[in-house]
Amino acid sequence: MSENAYEFLDFESRSEFDLLNSQFANNSRFKIPVWKPNPEQACQEVLIMINGFLEGVHPDPKKRNQYLNRYHAIAQKLRQEKNMASVLMPMPFHFDRSIDITGENEYAPIKRLTENGAFLYYGGFTQIITDVERLIDAIQANPESFGINATRELKFHLLGYSLGGVAAIGSTLNLSEKKSMKFESLTVMLSAWNISQIDPQSLANTFGDKFGLTVELWKTMMNQLHAIKDSTSHIFQKLIWDEGDAINFSIYANKVLFINGLKDEIFTNEHSEGIRSQALDAMRECTFIQLPVDHLAIRSRESIAGYVSNFICN
Repeated sequence: MSENAYEFLDFESRSEFDLLNSQFANNSRFKIPVWKPNPEQACQEVLIMINGFLEGVHPDPKKRNQYLNRYHAIAQKLRQEKNMASVLMPMPFHFDRSIDITGENEYAPIKRLTENGAFLYYGGFTQIITDVERLIDAIQANPESFGINATRELKFHLLGYSLGGVAAIGSTLNLSEKKSMKFESLTVMLSAWNISQIDPQSLANTFGDKFGLTVELWKTMMNQLHAIKDSTSHIFQKLIWDEGDAINFSIYANKVLFINGLKDEIFTNEHSEGIRSQALDAMRECTFIQLPVDHLAIRSRESIAGYVSNFICN
């Protein structure tokens, strides 16, 4: 990947919970990668991407940024096809937000969840949907800082991979309720809602050796999360436990793409089938692509980028 393929811009997150603002400085003030469009052409559309669980979590910046390859492939195709700008909003405690309080080589997401599973709501969900909202406000207020030469009102697309796909769905629902905003498109990659259905052993098999995620940790985290369920938002309850009304995607985005992996061991094909039927009941314009890939889909990044670009640009 070219060194000049993207630039880092400073970003400041603001959580509604003072603890997150005051205690975790690296998680509140960090840099976001931006793929700027061709400055000689008008740019009318922006893609915001949200990464997956435990991506970009590494003490070495060079190795951390290798996880950007998935998003670089998508951003480059969109720049070539439609001169779109692309921005990655890292999940809380991921990428540049992943160095923990003391700067030690700790895996911040796992450390937070070990402390209490409620961090997935207070330090995860509530923060990322606020971050996406603040990012959109920042782009609209000063598009030039993102390299955007806009001649009319910008259109926004949203994409999320893995747990970031859950966050992307949550962000569309949140912004629709708060600001009556409708995204031009929503892309959900190797993800689905109702994460309480995920098999803890599949998570341990995928992330255990590298990050120390165990079956016991995930079960404990989910139990702690369940203990605060009544105090969480109705959007979060839908995403985690599939409780509440069906998601009417036609209200939140003009078109929706789900990319599912036939070999995905976390968001399994069976899990995806249930989600697919719910989505189609609410929005016939949903597009589903099933690929012979596992959850990480490392060898299929370029082909997936092609599917995403084709969907967004046409």
